[in-house]
Amino acid sequence: MYFRQERPSFPVRYFPYPILLVILLSIFSSVIFSWGQNSRPVVQNIEFHGDFGLSDKELSRSMRLQPGTVFIDDSVSAALVRLQRQLNAHGFLFARIDSVVIYTDSLHASVTLNVYGHSGQPVKTGELYINGDSLQSPDYASNLQMLKDQPYSDRRIEEGIHQLLRAAAERGHPFARAEVTDVRFRKAEDQTVADVYIRMEQGPPVYIKNIVLRGNTYTKPYVILRELDVRPGQPFRQSALNAARKKLYRLNIFKEVKEPLILSAGEDSVLVQIEVEEGNSTNFDGVIGYIPGGGRAGDPEGYFTGLLHLSFNNLFGTGRGFYVNWEKLDRLSEEFRLEYREPWVFRIPMDLGLRLERIVRDTTYIQWEYRLGASLHIFDELNFLFSMNQVNSFPDSVASREQRLLRNRVINGELGIEYDTRENSLNPLGGLYFKNTYSFGLKTNYGPSYILTEDKIEKKENIQTLKLWFEWYYNVWSNQVFALRLNGRQIKGNNLQITDYFWLGGARSVRGYREKQFSGDITAWASLEYRFVLSRNSRIFLFNDWGFYRNPANTENTGEILMGYGAGVRFDTPLGVLGVDYGLGKNDTFSQGKIHFGIINRF
Repeated sequence: MYFRQERPSFPVRYFPYPILLVILLSIFSSVIFSWGQNSRPVVQNIEFHGDFGLSDKELSRSMRLQPGTVFIDDSVSAALVRLQRQLNAHGFLFARIDSVVIYTDSLHASVTLNVYGHSGQPVKTGELYINGDSLQSPDYASNLQMLKDQPYSDRRIEEGIHQLLRAAAERGHPFARAEVTDVRFRKAEDQTVADVYIRMEQGPPVYIKNIVLRGNTYTKPYVILRELDVRPGQPFRQSALNAARKKLYRLNIFKEVKEPLILSAGEDSVLVQIEVEEGNSTNFDGVIGYIPGGGRAGDPEGYFTGLLHLSFNNLFGTGRGFYVNWEKLDRLSEEFRLEYREPWVFRIPMDLGLRLERIVRDTTYIQWEYRLGASLHIFDELNFLFSMNQVNSFPDSVASREQRLLRNRVINGELGIEYDTRENSLNPLGGLYFKNTYSFGLKTNYGPSYILTEDKIEKKENIQTLKLWFEWYYNVWSNQVFALRLNGRQIKGNNLQITDYFWLGGARSVRGYREKQFSGDITAWASLEYRFVLSRNSRIFLFNDWGFYRNPANTENTGEILMGYGAGVRFDTPLGVLGVDYGLGKNDTFSQGKIHFGIINRF
């Protein structure tokens, strides 16, 4: 029960009616409503008297009557119910609330609540007994050991029962049932202990009768089925179905993969239904720009820049991929790449890739690369990587003479590992990504011979390369994600030149700088992003990028630390995921910012 006590108050003098009428007619209805709400007293403080076992702050928060909130008489009863539930959830099953005394100030503007009661000693969870027909109780009891000696609460026991049912589903009993049949209290030394009795019925072992696919109008059924760890005739395993959705998303050919449905097909069998929504299997996109010339005699002529990308993400519905990419960065530089990917080579979980790439770097050199790579899926989240590639570099005659560049060929062998716990690589809500590779290369220098002689360069030499990628995503709130990305690369050799270096700057590394503005034998960058996720593939975000490079060939500036910051957006379009970032480099003004634009055409 609760009582109200009022302190003595002085008489209140009311406005004459005509004056009050004028005031009411001169204000808006919304203000009248607000005035009416604020005329009610507010909660000034809540004071607790007695040993409640929890802090006053925890108790007040559970009542949801924070100081400053509008006080309503009817809200007290509901607040006391919430307080009792909070005490019970912490094991105070015998807590009691004796009374509530409400003090109102003289102006009826605020109230103070005084809560009297006692929590008593907390009740601990004792033994948990599981009974049932044909039940191996010791196997299931281990799932409840974490509850023993913890404060008793109905919520914890319910979570324990859900854990039992998950364990049963993993053992092939998805239709198992469990319920608490009795709770018995006993004294153990100076504490009260609650022993819990649970009855559990496993039901018969369940097998998978068939797998039903929906939504794959273009994709061949075997492309989906080979990714799953379940087959018709196998015992039911819940973990295998939980992993199915993540595996299908990683194919990057589906826009949506729904949770698998379990449909009863009899007393001892089920149907597994997997429904997908296919993404665009073929995409053609790009951006073309034209830089006009000066218009006067002797001025350079205009030229085209841009990006063209043709992708077949799911060639003939088989999961194969074929990609063509052309990018022209400026008047004299361009990149062209062909790539093909063959999944499940020799019917084992291994992807094989072929790549041909041609790079024209202004008037300095032309480079060709031929690459054969493979990725072997060892576990669900771990891959073993290996590849072979050949890189041929042909410097321009003038650049060869002035920059002492050699025509050469490098044959590399590379090994690495890849670990990925992200469900969605395009817009992850959480998870880790780690990749580390090491390569050893044999480099043959062909000349010009006078440079080999004058600079005393060996015709044969070795090159070693180390690369590291790390990404971490943390879900701060339901739709807010903190992203940390790190990248580091280093190449070692006796006579390195610009054709061997790594490039840094632009949309894929440090934003706020031109694409591939810097190069060096060591490059590293870090990116911090705070993302607001709008949908599965869409987000807006703020970023701060840091980078470092070392270029021994540049005697004036062997290296520096870079910094960029700005904002960006990613959103779905019919062509793919469109990305636009606006970045400012170190010491840049707003007008000097760089706009980075790109399309990620895979799902």
